[in-house]
Amino acid sequence: MEPRPRIWFPAIIGLSIGGLIPIGALDAPWYAYLGGTVVVVFVASGSWLITRIGAMNTALMIIGGQMTGGVVMKLMKTANSAFWLASLRVVLIISGMVISQRRTKD
Repeated sequence: MEPRPRIWFPAIIGLSIGGLIPIGALDAPWYAYLGGTVVVVFVASGSWLITRIGAMNTALMIIGGQMTGGVVMKLMKTANSAFWLASLRVVLIISGMVISQRRTKD
C-alpha cells in the first residue's frame, strides 16, 4: 500500500512564510467569517438536493432563491417598477418548478 501524500505540508509552509493570513484578519468582526459557513451549507445542500429532485429543479431552486433574495433586498432599499418586474420573474421561476414536478397520468 502506498503512503498517502502529506496534504498539510503546503499549509504549514504558507503559515510559516507568511501571507496566508492577511494582516488585520483577526481584527475583522465575527460576522465577516460567516460567508464561508454559508458557502459550505450551500454546496452541501445543493449536492444533497441533486440526488433527490434532479439537476434541473435544483438549479431552478438556486436561481429562484437568488432572485427572491434580490427582490427582498430591492424591497428593503426602495419599491419601484423594477421591484414588480423582479417579483414577476420569481413567480415565473417558481411556476416552472411546480409545472415540472407535476406527474403525468398514464
